[in-house]
Amino acid sequence: MVDRCIETFGRIDILHNNVVIVEPGGPVEASEESWDRVMKVNLKSMFLTCKCVLPYMEKQRYGSIVNSSSIAAIIVPYPAVSYTASKAGIIARIYEYPNGGSVKNTDLWWGCCGDDETAGCYVSHRKAG
Repeated sequence: MVDRCIETFGRIDILHNNVVIVEPGGPVEASEESWDRVMKVNLKSMFLTCKCVLPYMEKQRYGSIVNSSSIAAIIVPYPAVSYTASKAGIIARIYEYPNGGSVKNTDLWWGCCGDDETAGCYVSHRKAG
């Protein structure tokens, strides 16, 4: 996917990670398979796309990454332990990237919005390098 984008457009300026699956269940009800599936889709996919795109953004000395999280990472509206943990993990990754030593010249964003019951929208920005 990344190589195709570079071949077609010559650069990557923006990566927007907006993926989600929700599987209900608290820590007792949720299965290990369900936990693994949610983490793979919601968190690992973002890790892998960032891993592939960041070297290009660093080379071109510019880029923005937007990772969509969820208000459920902050305010838990229903029992879905794997979902809330995965969305909190997205927020943690953004704060880790600039401190990791390898990310330079990249804007890192995360955002999460709620529904009518958990109204509010949170956005954070970090400049790496």
